[in-house]
Amino acid sequence: MAIRRRRRMFILFAERKVGEQHGPAAQGVLAAVQTLREMNADNLRKVPADAPTAFAGRARRAGSRADPA
Repeated sequence: MAIRRRRRMFILFAERKVGEQHGPAAQGVLAAVQTLREMNADNLRKVPADAPTAFAGRARRAGSRADPA
């Protein structure tokens, strides 16, 4: 239950901070927020393989915690 609550709080925060006012640059983040909403609705914990990641840094997209340098 704590995961769903944290995810819900992140969704609300991201929508408020990013919003539509940032235009095309924010579309990746907003698509990721929509994916989180769908995960919440379906009570899923695993991130789908086709989840948007273009807004994340290279190390995050690769799933690596190592230093990207």
